[in-house]
Amino acid sequence: PDLPFVRARPGSDSPAFLVASRRLLLALWQLQQQRPRPRRANTRHTTPSEAEPVESGYPARHFNRAWNVVLFGFLHGALIFKLTVDLHLCVFTRHAPERLPDSFFGWIIPLIKTPHSFVLERVGLDAVVMLQFFVMAIKLFAFCSVFGVGVLYPIELAGGGLVNNTRPDDNSGSYTFASAEPGSRFLVAYLIFTYVFSFAAFYFMFQNYRDYVRMRRRYCIRLAKTLPSRTVMVQGIPPSLRTDKALAEYYEGLGLGAVESTHVVRHLSRLTSLVRQRAEVLKKLERAYAEYWGNPCSDPAYDPDAIIAETEAIEVAEVSAQSGRRGPSVDSHVGLLPLASRRKERPTIRTGPFGLFGTKVDAIDYLTHRFNELDEQVVLARRSKGYDVGTVGFVTFEEINSAVNGTGLTDHIHSLVVSPMRRPFRTLPPQSHSLQTIATQTLLAAEPFQLRALRAPEPRDVYWPNITLRGREQLARDIVVNVILVFLVFFWAVPVGFLSTLTSIKTLKRYAPWLLKLAKESPVLENIIQGFLPTLAVVLFMNSLPMLLEGLSFVQGLQARSDIEEATLSKYFFFLLFNVLLVFTVASTTFKTLEQILNGGAAEIVNVLATTLPQVG
Repeated sequence: PDLPFVRARPGSDSPAFLVASRRLLLALWQLQQQRPRPRRANTRHTTPSEAEPVESGYPARHFNRAWNVVLFGFLHGALIFKLTVDLHLCVFTRHAPERLPDSFFGWIIPLIKTPHSFVLERVGLDAVVMLQFFVMAIKLFAFCSVFGVGVLYPIELAGGGLVNNTRPDDNSGSYTFASAEPGSRFLVAYLIFTYVFSFAAFYFMFQNYRDYVRMRRRYCIRLAKTLPSRTVMVQGIPPSLRTDKALAEYYEGLGLGAVESTHVVRHLSRLTSLVRQRAEVLKKLERAYAEYWGNPCSDPAYDPDAIIAETEAIEVAEVSAQSGRRGPSVDSHVGLLPLASRRKERPTIRTGPFGLFGTKVDAIDYLTHRFNELDEQVVLARRSKGYDVGTVGFVTFEEINSAVNGTGLTDHIHSLVVSPMRRPFRTLPPQSHSLQTIATQTLLAAEPFQLRALRAPEPRDVYWPNITLRGREQLARDIVVNVILVFLVFFWAVPVGFLSTLTSIKTLKRYAPWLLKLAKESPVLENIIQGFLPTLAVVLFMNSLPMLLEGLSFVQGLQARSDIEEATLSKYFFFLLFNVLLVFTVASTTFKTLEQILNGGAAEIVNVLATTLPQVG
């Protein structure tokens, strides 16, 4: 048969590749027409033994459902991102990032064009590595998809034992490698492309790792010039060293190098409370001013960005006039600001608790007076010297490497002698090693939890509420959090199973028979109740798990936000590994395999896991 969609025009000379493409499509069309179509068994007129077998391959509806889920997730994420961007467009600052296009998918192209250096400066190396890995995965998937769809899939249709197959029980309705006839010449293609895909994966991973090494080198060079690279955080400072001067003299006496500054952390709970109260009052005051003034201009052509640009142009013109150079005319900018709209009524607020009780007064005057009072208290609290000294301090060296000539400290570890805290021990000065690394790897005290030197996190990364915790308190918190995590791993399935049973047929029949009746009358509602609601309940419940684990990481006593995030991810990985794979697998097959394990011994456990893990996954 002729294919109308590939028919060439009469009297025209088609190129060679068009002729070849037409022949290939014609061959695939003929093979598709010759392929036997599976028919459903007619159980009304035949017995089950006489019925024709039903197609047992991978149903197409599963693929369609998976594709719909992926497409829905992408569109849902794009919609949320678009709405978030639209709600935060009122950022009128000269340092604001470039404005994204207003189209629905307009943010994708600028995101792809964003250089790694831009992300590296703002987010860090870990985020860049993760994004680069995603890009590598996209490249590898695109490469494999081109050859898989363009070569392997037509080969699977043309050969592989699918055409004129008389065996109905070999999954002939699905395009699988196992359905090929033994000894088929088409198996060579699978062997070749196995090596092609493997070497492609090796190449893309090598390219990704090479780029990572280059980025890390540049990142470390830039990081070496920062303050955190020359600073160590000392925990467990003894009472004799809990002053800035004593701590500086102690580290200078170690021979590590010149100390630039030292700071011993103090307990500033009262100052922290005052600063927090002042920030809350300031937010309320700004909200009151925004409610009172609103948009000061009623002109629809009002553009704050244009006004800022014109103001800058006026400043440039004034500077040019003072320097004798000609700039833009100031008269051309007269009348740029539209007339302001009329003022509204001033907002009011109640002075009682929660803003619900007390006398109603002017909000702007009251909040301004309250802010001035708190600001004076903050100034007095900062000048006060009666705060208790903590056990944590920061030591900053002048240089990242020592300029003193001599033998490296790390080359003579045997010369280190641990001494009491009353006097520093004698060490050899380092030559070219990082002072931060040497200070963090050197044992400074024989007592546990004393003078533990760690790499200082970035000031923005420090979680200050946990910075003053003692070593023993951190250890106790760590033990309690780990016990809670183990408890969650083994008992998390109880609430999840309870939520799953709420939408079962038996539960609906017992507690909501009217809903079950409606579900039987509507197939769509029945599919939603039986297939969508249980999954939605479990997903919502599982989404609360990361927030719970993050709260445990905060309670654990970690002193850096990056450490808290890392601890949260490790807890989540531990939970998924043991709860989903091991606990659920063992719980679902305990009664079936207990006798098999007892009879076969310990070696049978491996066979049981190998059999049950694919079923659960």
